[in-house]
Amino acid sequence: TFVRKINIKEAKDLKLKTATGSDFSATINVADKDNITREIVLNEEVVAPVATGDKVGEVVYSIEGKEIGRADLVAAEDAERAGWLTRLIRKILEWLGIN
Repeated sequence: TFVRKINIKEAKDLKLKTATGSDFSATINVADKDNITREIVLNEEVVAPVATGDKVGEVVYSIEGKEIGRADLVAAEDAERAGWLTRLIRKILEWLGIN
């Protein structure tokens, strides 16, 4: 299931589509269904290259602050590393504050 796009360093495309690595299920009261919250916890830094299925973090599900479960957050697509010239230009622009 698609979750969201995340930032990825040194890749051709600086956004990476993510998905849950497995289905999540929990037994809850019907009244709590609308109170489920989802928090995305990323690995410290996602750097290319990344292959489809690589774990990039976790999705933490909770109700009123109490965790009810977790699922792996994985790359939904491959992310190739950008060429050296592209990475150099990006670093220069970042250093100049033109990002």
